[in-house]
Amino acid sequence: MKEEEGNYLVEHIANDRLLRAVAEQLKLPLLQIVHLADLMQSSQEESDLRNVRYVAQTALQLVDGFLLSADSRNQEVFQLEPVSIASVLNDTAHKLTPMARQNECKLELSVKGRYEPVMANHRFLESALMLLGYGMIESRSADSDNRQVLLAAHKSNRGLVAGVFDDLPAIGIDSLRRGRALFGDTRQPVPSAFSSSSASIFVADALFRAMETTLYPARHRRFTGLAATFHLSTQLSIL
Repeated sequence: MKEEEGNYLVEHIANDRLLRAVAEQLKLPLLQIVHLADLMQSSQEESDLRNVRYVAQTALQLVDGFLLSADSRNQEVFQLEPVSIASVLNDTAHKLTPMARQNECKLELSVKGRYEPVMANHRFLESALMLLGYGMIESRSADSDNRQVLLAAHKSNRGLVAGVFDDLPAIGIDSLRRGRALFGDTRQPVPSAFSSSSASIFVADALFRAMETTLYPARHRRFTGLAATFHLSTQLSIL
């Protein structure tokens, strides 16, 4: 009984820290919405409307990702299904394109060859990749003159690797571990690689863990970033 109570307390604390991290990151986009709304009182330029839409969608994606991760913890059995990595990456790249343009970032898709379906969850996977994309575009490439972010997949001896990469120095495993330990704790500094978008990264991390895989630093060609490895599906068709 005591062990169950201890596990519940640990999960509750982790949940609370993630919620606080989400709330902290939502402050900036919500302030931007207010500022843009003020500008639109005197100007109805199309660019202002696009900015409002982009900022609001970014905030909503973060909230949706958090709710998905919370829902997965409340399910006794989380159902995985055969999913096409190539299809999800393509859809994600399409949805991230407006944000990349807004941030003057070159967004590329690297999916060469035919890949078998993997065991995942389509909604969770797309949300996780979207959040990783937000994090990379906003944080990792913010100081680069030639910003470039890559959504990619490649085969490994353990399965199919899918993730988001850029051309900046790699995020080390120690930084990722420190980030996991510190996210949501406003009294402690989050590692610099995650300083502005830590909630996006770690909500994505929670979604990957719900799909029985782990986010880790990885490479794709000359690019470095964050990725997860998925087991190939043994089923013949995609549900």
